[in-house]
Amino acid sequence: MSAHWSSIQENTAVLGIRILYRIHQLTGRRVFQIALFPVVACYWLALPRVRRVSRDYLRHLHAAYPECPAPSAANSLRHVFRFADTILDKLLAAAGHFSKEDLEVTGAEELNADPRGVILVTAHTGCTEAGRALLGHFTGRRVRILTHTQHARTFNAILERLHPGFNDTCLQVAGITPATALALKDTIDRGDFVVIAGDRTPIHSMAEQPVPFLGEDALLPTGAYILGTILQAPVWTMICTRSSAGGARYRFAFEKLWEPHPVKRSQRAELFGRIARAYAGALARTLRECPYDWFNFFDFWDKEQKK
Repeated sequence: MSAHWSSIQENTAVLGIRILYRIHQLTGRRVFQIALFPVVACYWLALPRVRRVSRDYLRHLHAAYPECPAPSAANSLRHVFRFADTILDKLLAAAGHFSKEDLEVTGAEELNADPRGVILVTAHTGCTEAGRALLGHFTGRRVRILTHTQHARTFNAILERLHPGFNDTCLQVAGITPATALALKDTIDRGDFVVIAGDRTPIHSMAEQPVPFLGEDALLPTGAYILGTILQAPVWTMICTRSSAGGARYRFAFEKLWEPHPVKRSQRAELFGRIARAYAGALARTLRECPYDWFNFFDFWDKEQKK
């Protein structure tokens, strides 16, 4: 039985991040990446858990989509390097260095055509901080983010120092409860967005279902869909990956998962499973195109994770 993801403390060296960030400021991204590679290589060599879970993810992805990278040591190192390189973009986003031109957005017009408040189900892919900073510019709406970041307090403190107030839109939660829904009712009633991750199980809640994902069942949270039914809000995906479009750095894709309608209590579990499967399918299709962009470095397919 492996530890729950939330109990895995960050391996963040504050001084190291500051030094690398300063290197980028002084020399640009290419020199930054050269300086970053030996750091990532040492990190990858020193942490067998990271190597193991990275290759496990690549193994599942390659089995589902044979054209995707094989679970080799070199590809695992590339996967971890992509994560480390993305950390820089998270810092740049917090510091206000991203603009609308840096983002490719699909589905936003359809999303914004609906004046109701919306649940946006995101994933641990790409640089969601860029979307947090700019989503309001694309839609004119405010954003409330449900998160559990107690395991990453050091990194979030760095983001806060770069942009005081950057984390003010976050609401710390350990699970979806009636109190959570009540706290978010005003947000939905105003027509704003609630953002919640759909690829990590909650901490003190049974709001989860086994869902086929990349060829094997994994526990996915259903809290976003519970909120949708309680608040009668549409549920959409918001998945971020590196962009292949010229000029843009990240792509944000929005796709509707559920249109609100009354649901009998006896039918809710089946409904939540159906929406979770649709979300898992959308995430898998995205990772097929951007295989190195998923950053869940824990035993994702272990259904016996400690809570």
